[in-house]
Amino acid sequence: MTSDPVERLALAHREFGEYGGVNPSIEVSTTFTVLEAKTLPDIFTGQRGPDPKQGACYLYGRSWSPTVHTLGRQLAALEDTEAAYAVSSGMAAVSSAILALCNSGDHVMCSNCVYGGTYAFMKSYLPQKCGISTTMVDISDLKAVEAAFSSNTKVWRRV
Repeated sequence: MTSDPVERLALAHREFGEYGGVNPSIEVSTTFTVLEAKTLPDIFTGQRGPDPKQGACYLYGRSWSPTVHTLGRQLAALEDTEAAYAVSSGMAAVSSAILALCNSGDHVMCSNCVYGGTYAFMKSYLPQKCGISTTMVDISDLKAVEAAFSSNTKVWRRV
């Protein structure tokens, strides 16, 4: 693949608009019709989703919509990565990434100089609600960083 992001974007999978437009349509709906109720369990368990190979099912705009799915594919092409997931805020990105990578009993190391919402999520929510321990550390102190690592450290977050 090319190292030029413009070329990667040009080579990315393209979809035409719903009515034949040269650009993908923008979907403003937040909810989508499921024509067969028997497909709902597959959608809720992730066996069917926005991937055309899975049947291109959409249920609710906060999880997936055709517009956000297209944006993710385009961002992945620009960044030369397999996939990208667009979310509505920085905290949605932080929490989604941490919760996808960690399980109860895991450990996260985080800079002690982060956005307040990130600090609260790391320091309070993860340990109390998820059983994920967190160490807030001054990342300019390499000895402190080294000391904070443990055998169950999964994520190290810095600004």
